[in-house]
Amino acid sequence: MVRSLQIALVIAGTIPLVLGISNFLVGASAPWLPQAPNTANADNQLRFYAIWFTAPFFLSIWMARNLDSAMPIALIVFGVMCLAGLARLYSVSQVGWPDPPMIGAMVIEILFIVIFVPWIAFVTRRMARTQAQA
Repeated sequence: MVRSLQIALVIAGTIPLVLGISNFLVGASAPWLPQAPNTANADNQLRFYAIWFTAPFFLSIWMARNLDSAMPIALIVFGVMCLAGLARLYSVSQVGWPDPPMIGAMVIEILFIVIFVPWIAFVTRRMARTQAQA
């Protein structure tokens, strides 16, 4: 159970790392992004956020290696991801549905907190009980 959570955390963190680096390298003209007019401001802002988007990878690596104390960081990381998904949902209410990849991202972002926070809580409680019995 511990190893599968560690692997899942690393995989979950790798997704924003790859997307962040890709968006940084390619910018607003990336073929996987909605094709809107590519302005200097849009490209600049996207590359800025692309670097911020890599942070969950490093935090997920830390969480995977420090499960016994990962809960506060998990609540922050996955809470922010969930808020990002809710921001996308708010955007839907304001301007309509985006392209399917953005809908998928929204669903994943919202589900991260539902999946990972209880899983980490379960594993850390189990680890604490095992250590207490030893």
